[in-house]
Amino acid sequence: MRKRITVLSAILLVFSAAAIILSLPEKSQEERVDLADFKAEDIKSITFKNSSEEWTAVNDNGWRVKDSEKTADYAVTNIMDTLLNFSGKLIGQGVSDDKYGLLNPSAVVTYMTTDGDSIIFCLGDKTPPGTEYYLADSHDNIYTVYTDVGDKMKSKRYMAEDSFILGVDYDSIDSITVSGEKAFSLSKEQRSWRFVCGDTVTDVPTEKVKSGVTRYMGGMYSLEVIAATDENKEKYGFNADSEIVTVAACGRDDYYKIIMGNETENGVYIMLDGSDEIYRTSNDYFKFIKLYREGVF
Repeated sequence: MRKRITVLSAILLVFSAAAIILSLPEKSQEERVDLADFKAEDIKSITFKNSSEEWTAVNDNGWRVKDSEKTADYAVTNIMDTLLNFSGKLIGQGVSDDKYGLLNPSAVVTYMTTDGDSIIFCLGDKTPPGTEYYLADSHDNIYTVYTDVGDKMKSKRYMAEDSFILGVDYDSIDSITVSGEKAFSLSKEQRSWRFVCGDTVTDVPTEKVKSGVTRYMGGMYSLEVIAATDENKEKYGFNADSEIVTVAACGRDDYYKIIMGNETENGVYIMLDGSDEIYRTSNDYFKFIKLYREGVF
């Protein structure tokens, strides 16, 4: 009998605990406060500053990148829509140490209102789960904001500009050749790609070529555009010995020729044959050159 009462008591205890848990108030959006709640017409400009650059988006009957003729309307509007209205969760005050990465912020964003006021936010590190960023306002209040907000605050200028360089339907690409001391070629066969480098001939699976090579040719974008003056060509590694990547596509009589310049940790400098501009692009686009020369497919 005592055992039956003990079991019954345990069951009642579980139900009581469950009832208490269910009755607890939920953590909700009420803990978050509006940090930006603007209409587009309230803001004259927003300036983005990070370790590598500073640029400004101005509101002139629509958002555009200041001193640029290449504003991508959709891209810049997408950035602004997020930053005009966002909230955060207050977690403290006072930026006295680098606990949150705010003493050396990854981005500083300055809003200039049409009334002439400036509103400044400093972006710190991501929170340990990686779901939010730390953010400080001009009063040293510290908040957490969603990653989408933080990512937009870290926007680079090229993200708001028309940075498209080259696009080839990768399914239509027939061959790719790379000149240089260890020249090689890739040519499409019926079920694979044929890699030829000197006396080395290897068949490479189509999916590997598609994932590591041709998909990048389908949409290549610049991180920076530089005038192709003689001085800049020399500075960024373009000369008579520059390697050339040639892309041939089905149905085209001509070729896409990409002239390779210097490679740095911040990107690869390239030119298109006949272009008067130098582009800094992602290192990912041309990783295959070194890998394929080493026999890594």
